[in-house]
Amino acid sequence: MTSVFDEGLSRAPVPSPADGAVPLPPSTQLFRVWHWVVRLVLPVLVFLAGQVLYWLWFDNIYARNWANIVGGFWIAFTLAIILVWLVCAWFATEES
Repeated sequence: MTSVFDEGLSRAPVPSPADGAVPLPPSTQLFRVWHWVVRLVLPVLVFLAGQVLYWLWFDNIYARNWANIVGGFWIAFTLAIILVWLVCAWFATEES
C-alpha cells in the first residue's frame, strides 16, 4: 500500500526551465536544506555547550563538588563529538 504523500510526490510536475538548466529533484533540494541547517545549528550548539562548561568549571561561584566535575566531563565529551561533526559538516562535499 502506498502513502498519499508518496503518490503526491511521484506525480509532481517538473517545470521545464527556459534557459535549459535541469531543476534538482525534490530529494536533492531537501538534502541541501538539511545540510545547511546542520551547518548553521552546530556552531550554536558548540557555543552553548562551551558556555555551560565555562560556567561549571571556571566561573563557578559556588564550591566545587563532584557533580560539577562529572557533569562537566560529559559536557566536554559531547562538545568534542559535536566539534568533530561540525568540522565534517563544513568540509564535506555536497555529494557525500
